[in-house]
Amino acid sequence: MEKEALIIFARLPVPGKVKTRLAAGVGPELACTFYKCCSEYIMSETTRLKNVKKYLFYSSEQEFDGVKQWLEDNSLGEHLQTMCQDQTPDLGHRMSNAFETVLLNAEVSKAVIIGTDVPDLNAEVISAAFSALDNAEVVAGPAVDGGYYLLGMKEFHPELFQGIEWSTETVLQATQAAAKAANLFVAPANSIPTLQDIDTVSDLEAWYKDASKGHRLKESVDHELRQTLTNNDTTPAQPRRQG
Repeated sequence: MEKEALIIFARLPVPGKVKTRLAAGVGPELACTFYKCCSEYIMSETTRLKNVKKYLFYSSEQEFDGVKQWLEDNSLGEHLQTMCQDQTPDLGHRMSNAFETVLLNAEVSKAVIIGTDVPDLNAEVISAAFSALDNAEVVAGPAVDGGYYLLGMKEFHPELFQGIEWSTETVLQATQAAAKAANLFVAPANSIPTLQDIDTVSDLEAWYKDASKGHRLKESVDHELRQTLTNNDTTPAQPRRQG
């Protein structure tokens, strides 16, 4: 029986609508290409998770047809149940609503939320987060920029989304403080790895340089990244391949 649920937040990949900070440096087409490839890679990784209910929360009702086709094109439709995010610009409110919807209605004992802009997020990391909840009430995946790329809990705790300054380097610290104030036990920091999410050209270049040769996502966008990052004035160092 499925006792765990995975919530995936994603947008329909449309140039100019996704990764706008990245697009400012590499252009909307490449930013969208990277986001699309990264999203498809992460969603394909989630199919390796067994006995886990999987929900793709897309960003607006207008995306419904496009998201449906996107998933079908990648043979993901049968693996992911689609739902629309709550229509508010507040990220915390949208995540809180998604957790409430899943934990209170899906008959699961654990729920984890992720985004789709973390290239090294894979099935093993997500599984480790679910396992961490065996001995904790909350688990967070630290992002390099001070935020988190993953959050998990066993019961709905709306206080974890209140009073947080989203898109700042204090997000993880503030969330941990909110959990402590609510007397919630947070899984140790080493439960899951610190990973890089991609928001800017420097984020993309740092990941590209460190990504191992053979990484499926790197290979899928390798040519475009090499051409753009090599010629981009803000990233003079040529990306290098590592084994």
